[in-house]
Amino acid sequence: MSRAMIQDPNFWASPYSPRGGTAFGTYFDCPAVVGYAEALARIRAEDPQNEQFLCTHASVAAHFQFAASQLLPDLNTQLKSSWGVVGQSEAYVDFESIMMYGSEAFAADGQRPTLRANSGDFTTREPDPSYGDVVAIEALYENPFDANHQVPTLHNAPQSYWYVKFTDQFHKSKCSG
Repeated sequence: MSRAMIQDPNFWASPYSPRGGTAFGTYFDCPAVVGYAEALARIRAEDPQNEQFLCTHASVAAHFQFAASQLLPDLNTQLKSSWGVVGQSEAYVDFESIMMYGSEAFAADGQRPTLRANSGDFTTREPDPSYGDVVAIEALYENPFDANHQVPTLHNAPQSYWYVKFTDQFHKSKCSG
């Protein structure tokens, strides 16, 4: 489950998303998220009629500079789950992904769980890419193996199809940073 998967409304139950997901929502502890008290004070001072959305809408949390925006589903974007199905369950979540936030992510005390799967299971931060991570990376780029299953060609190798684009972007980022 990547950050995008966490923020995909298809995986969240009501009141976080109207799309009927069953993977997240039951165990979201908003007050445990770092910056909750400060964000609550800001929204009460600036926009009290929307206080109810601080812990349910990523865009509201982001507007008030609240870290929960990194966990909540983003209803303002057209995120599409990998399977294109509304109402995704935990069966479709790659809990071993390196992109997965651990349950204590964004915890004010660094320990109290902020988000768990609806099954109640805690999530962990994985040190190595999962099979799903590798498949996703291959889908985003070229198939790294030729027909004979030779050693993969990296983007910084001159024989790579992506070499010119890779080196161009690399030099731009080095020069602008």
